[in-house]
Amino acid sequence: MNVPPRATVRIAWLPDDRTGRWMYHCHILEHHAAGMMAHFDVVPPGG
Repeated sequence: MNVPPRATVRIAWLPDDRTGRWMYHCHILEHHAAGMMAHFDVVPPGG
């Protein structure tokens, strides 16, 4: 999805029960330094 500068996009995402550390990222390498690559943690319910 091509997003113009200063625009926002809402993405529907259905998490599942695969716990662990996951990453999201943009495939344009220069964007990684701009924050378009990060990790998030999926923890079990009550964890």
